[in-house]
Amino acid sequence: MIEARDITFKYGRQLILKKINISFDKGLHLIKGPNGSGKTTLCKVLSGLLRPFKGEVYIDGVDIYREGNRDILSKIIYVHDKPIILNRSVYENIIFGAEIKNLDVSDIQYLINRFRLENILDINALELSAGYKQLISILRALTVKPRYLILDEPFSGLDDEYREEVIDYIIRYSNKNTVLIATHTPYLDREASTITYLNNGEIKKRVYRELNN
Repeated sequence: MIEARDITFKYGRQLILKKINISFDKGLHLIKGPNGSGKTTLCKVLSGLLRPFKGEVYIDGVDIYREGNRDILSKIIYVHDKPIILNRSVYENIIFGAEIKNLDVSDIQYLINRFRLENILDINALELSAGYKQLISILRALTVKPRYLILDEPFSGLDDEYREEVIDYIIRYSNKNTVLIATHTPYLDREASTITYLNNGEIKKRVYRELNN
């Protein structure tokens, strides 16, 4: 479980998050709200990328910002809304995270085949379209098999076909893991365990859904 307790975050004097208390267990969870509502900031705080001004974040009961506890962050992966692409081949980009963590990469071929990337593996990923870059960044995260996967606007650059395939895979992945998505889109509303609505850095509403798996 990821849990935020009394999270406050600010840039300079501007409050971005205001005493956020929320938790996310196994399943698929959406964070929604207008631009500037605090969605991305909350995701980065939960991922350990931005230290809150006040409050704590717990992963499986461990305070991730307490000195000596940073190893717990190996369980969580955050995928930026603007893909981070290396000046390397498509294949090297996809396996990068798994190689750093010394993970078995033998089953990565399944993802390559599923998303039909066999013919572009040797191409420099920087030469690809925005949609392909976004797909590569998502697949790179999935190869690490994180217990907690946080995606920031993951569908904005994908064409309809790839979007549907990514959605299908993420839904299946969330059956055994925690997936948190910041998004404007309605694509996953019916599949989400919870939908949290932010505005002006505050939780305005949270919808819980009972799903039949």
